[in-house]
Amino acid sequence: MNLLYIAPLLKYDNSYNRLLALNKLDAFNVKCIPSNFSNLNNLYLNKFVSFAEKRVLDKYIKKYLNNMIFNIIKKNSFNVIWLDKSLFIDPYIYKYIKDHTNSKIYFFSPDDFGNSGNVSSSFYDSIKYIDKIFTTKSYNVDELYSKGANEVIFLNNHYCHFLITHNSKPTNNFISDISFIGTYERDRTNSIEYLIANNLNVSVFGDWTKYRNNIIKAQNKLLTSHNYSNYIYKSKINLAFLRKVNRDLQTTRTVEIPAYLGFMLGERTNEHLSLFKEGIEAEFFSNDLELLDKCKFYLSRDLLRNNIALGGYNKIIKMKLSNIDFWHKIFNI
Repeated sequence: MNLLYIAPLLKYDNSYNRLLALNKLDAFNVKCIPSNFSNLNNLYLNKFVSFAEKRVLDKYIKKYLNNMIFNIIKKNSFNVIWLDKSLFIDPYIYKYIKDHTNSKIYFFSPDDFGNSGNVSSSFYDSIKYIDKIFTTKSYNVDELYSKGANEVIFLNNHYCHFLITHNSKPTNNFISDISFIGTYERDRTNSIEYLIANNLNVSVFGDWTKYRNNIIKAQNKLLTSHNYSNYIYKSKINLAFLRKVNRDLQTTRTVEIPAYLGFMLGERTNEHLSLFKEGIEAEFFSNDLELLDKCKFYLSRDLLRNNIALGGYNKIIKMKLSNIDFWHKIFNI
């Protein structure tokens, strides 16, 4: 099967990890188009150009990407064109694919389509041309159908199995009591500050440049590759906060933490409870007081905590939630 993979292929990004898994499958001949030029522009040029200049630059970058994609599609034959979080593609390309090729168009995003920051006018103008949309947000299914989608499929989140550092056995060599790996948001900040106010040690990694207090000693860096999975493995408690702006009921960390054999303490939602047995395969909380009580309880109970971590890992394996399994589900192979 010839597949064109268009995604923001920043190293260690989830779209990059999905590509690594796809390339391991003999059934596919994959051609890639990295769509992260705009990301690089935002990252490196932000300090040197004005907002107006940046808007113009973004426009030319998107035009360049669209022209490149159009030319590749014209010169090659693909069974499937896979769009991974690629919202910049102009409607004329979608229309050309439908009018002049036999390619199927599949669109995937792990983000909330109901959040205006995660969609574009080009996407909704082109939605009628997309054969299948895959989402990890269950509530997006009906919302996308109401926008004119042809077929919408809900999938649970998946993890990158290349990052596993454990040997299916819990560790007693811990480097952190409580950890959170993720970006700054007000709700999770309040919860972490509450734990710190009650004399608990919390290690925080990610983009916390917007954080203005000094209560949380966040390390403003991303844990990537095996550093990421190993930190999860060697943290006594891994906090799994949800993004309220995305209406999350589960996230990638929902499956990554147990997959990397970490003990997960996450926010209680219906989807979390449908994935894991509470107190057996993971633990959950509904408010800061319950979060504090469970942190104190489990910090001193290594055996119980490790047994729950192992239960979560076994559940993940049973449910087949690796990125390899992701592609098997997509293409029924």
